[in-house]
Amino acid sequence: MMDLVVWICAVPNFMRWILCNKLKFIRLVFEFKAGWTAFLKDKSSVVTRKHLVVKGGVIDPGYRGEIIVVRHNLSQQTQFIQPGDFIAQMVNVYTGLTPKLIAVSHIENDTRIGTRGFGGDIGRENLMANLSMTIGSSEDEI
Repeated sequence: MMDLVVWICAVPNFMRWILCNKLKFIRLVFEFKAGWTAFLKDKSSVVTRKHLVVKGGVIDPGYRGEIIVVRHNLSQQTQFIQPGDFIAQMVNVYTGLTPKLIAVSHIENDTRIGTRGFGGDIGRENLMANLSMTIGSSEDEI
């Protein structure tokens, strides 16, 4: 796990990021090796003190380039981020092999949860069966 800090090169001393009641983007550049992914997560101290939460934040394996930390101000007050302030934490996860997507004509819908998500399948027919994809590791053969 790594804490993400506002670096002086990203936010010069003469400039402050002002976060109003909108989303604010903070940009960083990283390189992720194949098989590694990361998740951007809230810092509890930032949420409880400044009411700033991270929106989104999944970084794909093998990604190289700019990472945008999207913060949302939940308070009614303007919040300031200064150089050196903690803004988020990045949780690095080794995933191993990148999954290979395999097209299928249908999927088994033998779970109570189903395939539509958000609890929407309970007692309902699977409407997306013909458009489904299944994920298998790159070692799987069909």
